[in-house]
Amino acid sequence: MNALNEMSDEEFVPFLHSLGVDTYKKSFEWMLNDRDFAGVLRWLHNNLDHNNALSAREECRYIELEKKGLLLSTEDLESSISAIQEQYEGICLPGDKDGKEDVELDIKMLQERLHMLQKQESILNDLKRQNRRMQENSLPSVLLRLTDSLRRYSALILICTPVRSLLRKRMRPLLMRNSGRAARLDRVVYSALRRELRALEDTLHLAAQLMHYVEADSSAVASRINSMNEICSEQESCELRLQSSDILLQALLHIVGPQAGDAGVLVKLYNEMLQQVKELKDNVEDGYRKKENAAVAITVTSRIFGNYGSGS
Repeated sequence: MNALNEMSDEEFVPFLHSLGVDTYKKSFEWMLNDRDFAGVLRWLHNNLDHNNALSAREECRYIELEKKGLLLSTEDLESSISAIQEQYEGICLPGDKDGKEDVELDIKMLQERLHMLQKQESILNDLKRQNRRMQENSLPSVLLRLTDSLRRYSALILICTPVRSLLRKRMRPLLMRNSGRAARLDRVVYSALRRELRALEDTLHLAAQLMHYVEADSSAVASRINSMNEICSEQESCELRLQSSDILLQALLHIVGPQAGDAGVLVKLYNEMLQQVKELKDNVEDGYRKKENAAVAITVTSRIFGNYGSGS
């Protein structure tokens, strides 16, 4: 076969027959191998099917509708098709291969379901017949069992009456003993609760006294904090004055004496003094921070006791 076209008469002739074309048993190999015709024939084979071609009956019907002026425009035709699909959900229109496959699949599934339901119906009918036969056969035995059960029940009633009276005689003193124990237990619990209430009352009195002490000492703590703040501010001002004073340098030179000519000794003494001042400052700030934390803790405690006292 020519490489220009991959089709042959074995594929193309049945395609023409599906479109309703009479080939008169002619061969199309020369057209399929011709460069000018091959592309057109390939396009026809790939894009047309029996839904794109009218049969003789359909062509006659089309001519009749065209004469009567009943042909629809493209928009009207699409709207009519959409209306039909909405009215009859699942309908398969001509040319819709996917819809046709879906409908065939639905029909197959429904047939399988019908077959399964028929099997279930036959099984159910068999079970009904078996149940009917079993009921007919077991009715006398059921009556015998019921009669036997009634006799046993009457005998059990005769036995249970003296047993019930005996249980009543023995349960009455047991209930009385248990009631006495429960009453004594209630008295013990009541006395324990009273003691707990007394202890709670003493705790509340102690909390009120502690709150009074905290409120009395809060002013003293505040004054101490203020004094610590003043001391820190004075210390900072003294440090600033010392850093900017020339008299201090003269005093240091006078104190050092004969070693004043060595600048390294003066620097060393100055660094040691700065280290001591820094340590003293850190100690003061640490003490001040501890005082502040203690004051905050005292204030929180006083608020808790105050809220507790106002709530009680």
